[in-house]
Formats: sequence, structure tokens, C-alpha cells
Amino acid sequence: MIPAYYKLLNNRANGGAGGAGGDHGGNGGFTFFTGHNDPGVGGNGGDGGDGGSAIGGAIFNQGAGFSIGTQATFTNDQANGGNGGAGGAGGAYCGDPRIRGDGGDGGNGGAAGGGAIANQGNGFTLAAPSSFTSDQATGGNGGKGGDGGPSPRGGTNGGDGGDGGAATGGAILNAAFNFTATTVSFLLDNAIGGNAGNGGRGFGSGVDGDGGDGGDAIGGSVASVGSITLAGGSMSLGNANAGNGGSGWTGGAGGSATGGGLFATGLRQGGGLTLSRFTVSFNAARGGAGGAGTINAGGAGGAATGGGVAVLSGVATIDATNIGNNQALGGSGGSGGAGMAGAPAAPRPAAASPRAPRPPSPAAPSPRTSRRGATAATRPPAGPAATAATAETPSAAASR
Repeated sequence: MIPAYYKLLNNRANGGAGGAGGDHGGNGGFTFFTGHNDPGVGGNGGDGGDGGSAIGGAIFNQGAGFSIGTQATFTNDQANGGNGGAGGAGGAYCGDPRIRGDGGDGGNGGAAGGGAIANQGNGFTLAAPSSFTSDQATGGNGGKGGDGGPSPRGGTNGGDGGDGGAATGGAILNAAFNFTATTVSFLLDNAIGGNAGNGGRGFGSGVDGDGGDGGDAIGGSVASVGSITLAGGSMSLGNANAGNGGSGWTGGAGGSATGGGLFATGLRQGGGLTLSRFTVSFNAARGGAGGAGTINAGGAGGAATGGGVAVLSGVATIDATNIGNNQALGGSGGSGGAGMAGAPAAPRPAAASPRAPRPPSPAAPSPRTSRRGATAATRPPAGPAATAATAETPSAAASR
């Protein structure tokens, strides 16, 4: 239990940044009898590491029956996902067109959830009154793809940009049943998806890497997966701002934004939303802009849903509540590229030297399909059913 009159200010949970991929240079082989160098071998650049996730800027709770006493204040607390590392540059080669060094892919940004509080225990309560001001969850930015290595003949490909990390619950992320708050105010809280990395530059007849996809933003002030009751209070000037897609051979898509003020979804018909004597005003959900395509299409702008409140599933009961002056703004699409000279712009040519599939990130369970056709690094959870990289479902919490 957190006692009454408790103040939590300027706390941080920061995920670590992913490491940059190594640059793979090539050395010429030595021929014993002639003393001349053989053709050099240009290695592929290493992939950048994924950024670490961050959850619960001030408080992270997994126990049942957690409570916070009266007149608690949370101000400027943050959960910040780590940035993805840049892909390494491909190495140079000389003399042998079969050997070339492509750039490595950029790492994905880390997910962030619950700028002030991340709760995974059933029966969480906030006593009246309490306040959350300028709290923020920010997904990490995706890393830039590495540039292809110089090649006097043929070409090398740039690496793909990394995806931006998702942000869920600017002030509170609840992933449990029976969260109740009475006379609570939320002001200027934000969930901000990470921007994607740009694709690396190709060399010669090679192609640029694709831009990554922007990170999603869910619940500018509060995101709840389970059941939530807000009785008395207000939620104002919150934002769910999704990340922008990266530029590249094909531009990356902007992230989607859901619930500028409040996001709620029930699980297995056991959860839902109850709003009573509550005001939700001047909040906004903003989809990210699509990235520009250097040759192929620009990325699609991100969708925006529920400027004030977004309820995806479960039973919603709204009584004596004022919801007004909220906005849902879709992101703009990215500009298209000029196309390839003498050939169709799509499909994109295959890489001259295929890389091995990038292993899935342990923090992100569903694999992302690479734009080159191989299985690449997984994107951090960004959907309503996966609100944070380490979140536990209410049913799992109940079984403990």
C-alpha cells in the first residue's frame, strides 16, 4: 500500500539502447607465389540490437489488492523504451562480383508502458482524490539501416530501418481486473510511439533499405486490459501520438493511435469499462505519418481511433459523463519515389547476397515479415491485446 498524501515526482524507468551493428570490412587475400593480393571479401554489416522495454515509471505492481491512499500525486513520471541500434555498414570488396557487403538492419525501438504506474495485480484501487500530471510513456526510436559497402562492380544493398516502439498508457497501464479510481484527475499525460529508422543507402546497382514502421500509441492517459471503473474526476489534454514511418526504398507505415485519453478492452467477457460522473475533454489520438519512398511507394499514414475514449471489447457503462472536444487525426501518407529507370518499381529486386533470418527478440513474440521476404526481427507488441512487452494477462495474475 502507498500511504496517503504521497508524492511521486520525476521518476524514470528507462530501457537500454540497442548496440550498433558492426561494420564488416573485407581484406584482400595474399597469394604466396606472386605476392599480389587476391580479390577482397566484403562482409555484411551486423544488425543493430533492439532497444529494451520500460514499464512503470514510478510504480510497477504485480500483487493483488494493491492500493494508493488519498491525495496521492504523480507528476512528470516517465517510462521510456530504449532506441534500436543502427545497422552496420557493409564492407568494401574488389575484383569479385559474387562477393559484396550489404548493410545491416536497424534495431527495433523498445516498448514502453505506464508512465507513472504499471499494474498487473487484481483489485488495484486509488483513493479519492488523486492526480496524474504530465506523465508519459515513450517508445524507443528504430535504428537506421546500415549502408551497403562500396563496390566497383555490381552493387550492395542498404539495410532496413528498425520499427519504432509502442507506447501504452501515458499515466497508467492496467493489465488486471477490478481497477477502481474515485475522484481522480489526469492532465497533460501522453503515450508517444517511437519513430522508425530510415533505410540504409545502397551502392552501385544495389538498392536502398526500406524504412521501418512507426510505433503505435495506446491510451494517452490510461490503458486498461481487464476491467476499470472511474467514478468522478476528469481526463484532459492527453495525447496518444503514434510514431512516424522511416524513409527508404519503400517508405514505412506510420503507427496507429488508439484512445487519446482512455483505452479499454475486456478479456474473456470478464472485463469492461465503467465511467460515472466523469469528464473527458480536449484529448487527441494522432496517427503517425508514413515515410517517404525513395524509389517505391511511400508509407501509409497511421490510423487514429477514439480521440477521447476507445473501447475495443467488453461491456461499457457510461453514466452522467461529459465527453467533448476530443480529436482523432489520421497520419499523412509518405511521398512516393521516382521509380527505377528502365524497369518496374515493384517488386523490389532480391538482395544479391541473402542474409540469414534475423532471430526474434525475446521481448516480442510475434515475428515481423521482412520486406525482403525473410523472417526479420519482431516488432515490439503494439496491439490492444499486447499492451507492454512484459505485461501479464489478468487471467494469469488471478491464477497465482
